[in-house]
Amino acid sequence: MKQSNFLRLAAVLSLSLYAVSSLAADAGTGWYGGGGVGVSRVKDDAAGNGYVINRDARDTGYKIFGGYRFTPHVGLEGSYLDLGKENFNWRYNANESGVGTIAARAFSLAAVGRLPVGSGFSLLGKLGVANLQAKYRENWSQLGYSGTISQNHSKTVATYGVGAEYAIDQNLSMRAEYEAFDKAKANGVGIKTNLLSVGLEYRF
Repeated sequence: MKQSNFLRLAAVLSLSLYAVSSLAADAGTGWYGGGGVGVSRVKDDAAGNGYVINRDARDTGYKIFGGYRFTPHVGLEGSYLDLGKENFNWRYNANESGVGTIAARAFSLAAVGRLPVGSGFSLLGKLGVANLQAKYRENWSQLGYSGTISQNHSKTVATYGVGAEYAIDQNLSMRAEYEAFDKAKANGVGIKTNLLSVGLEYRF
């Protein structure tokens, strides 16, 4: 009898959990996760001041994210973003030059708003904070001298984004997003970063 009662209780609990999960899914609430890849931009704002500076600010970036929808329209989302790197070189004269990179990544937490517009499409808006981390590496040389600069920087900045989402089915959606971050510092110069990505989201 005890085993029979236990089996009945387990069955009832299983059905209850399934019902709650189904209701959450139908209501558009609950946990979700996903990832995306796209074009990133890391660009410094160093002034020339007699230097000739060449920059390649675009790279391939990616992100992974997870969050919770409290309502079909409002949620909270955490992300890790690899924002790629800027490659740069500079020259002052025939004897003074340098070459280096500025790489960036971020950990963010943001409120996410969704506005359904019909036919499975929704517009997205995002506002939050991020810990933006930059790695500055430079090799330089001048007449009779050479050296290396290696610095790591971290700053908490605001982050914001806009995008669109298409529901492929009840659990799987496709996302397109543009995300940007307020200015941070690397070796005394300001850097601006952003990511334009396409990815998938799965609702649990």
